[in-house]
Order: sequence, then structure tokens, then C-alpha cells
Amino acid sequence: MRILAMLFLVFAVLEGQSQLVIASGETVKVTAADDLCLQDDLSNSGTIDHLTLTGTAAQSLSGTGTVGSLVLNKASGTATIASGRMDISGVLTPTSGTLAADGFLTLKSSSTGTARVAQHTTSGSVSGNVTVERWVNSATGTRNRQWRMLG
Repeated sequence: MRILAMLFLVFAVLEGQSQLVIASGETVKVTAADDLCLQDDLSNSGTIDHLTLTGTAAQSLSGTGTVGSLVLNKASGTATIASGRMDISGVLTPTSGTLAADGFLTLKSSSTGTARVAQHTTSGSVSGNVTVERWVNSATGTRNRQWRMLG
């Protein structure tokens, strides 16, 4: 995996709209959530550490990438995951606005941590189907076939 030393982002201008494109295998290192605020469309097939969705216009999110922490802070409008699969490995914070998951959002879980939705206000929401994973450590020896209750 390559980590971008310099922030090299591709902005395509189509009919007055700009789009942030992260290519497969690329990683965008961001120190804090508010350091990268996006008001337009995103095509993410790589990894973004922290991302904040802002603005008033509708946003389209696509690609099969991972976002460490996602903050939804839209004054109005909806951010829609239109295709692909967006994996969140950290915290999803719906402060304001709507994130339309449409079955393309997964809250990931691994041996190093589990994604979660932060406590939010009544003005932030996530709509549609969301896949939630839970990593379970399999014990070694005779205890590796026990059942586990998740709930």
C-alpha cells in the first residue's frame, strides 16, 4: 500500500461540479476530521483517515473504499452512497443532515477495533440498510467451537 506523502487529489470538473477521486491502493492521511471537509461528490477506492461531509448540496459517494472516521455535518441536502461499498472502521458521527446508506455502508469490525455510530442530535440521521460487523475471537484448543450470543 502506498501512502501519499504529498496530498495528490484529482478534481474533475463536470458541468460545474467537482469530485474528489481517491484511487485504489492510495491512502489519504488526515490529522483530524475537520481537516478534510468535502462539499461535492466523492469517488473513494482507497483509504481516507478522517472525512467531514459539509455543505447544502446533494452529494454522491461511490467506490469501494474505507473511511476511518466520518462526520456528517450538512446544513441541508443528503449525502447518498450511490454505488460500491463504503467501509467505516472508526466512528460515524451524524451531526446534521442525512446519510442515505442504501445498502452500501458497512461498519467494520476486526481484532483491532469495531466501528460505531456516535451519539448524535435529532438533526443528523442515517437512512437505508447498513451492514454491521462484529469480530469474534476464536479460541484455540477445545473451546473453538462454542456458540456465542451476539445481541
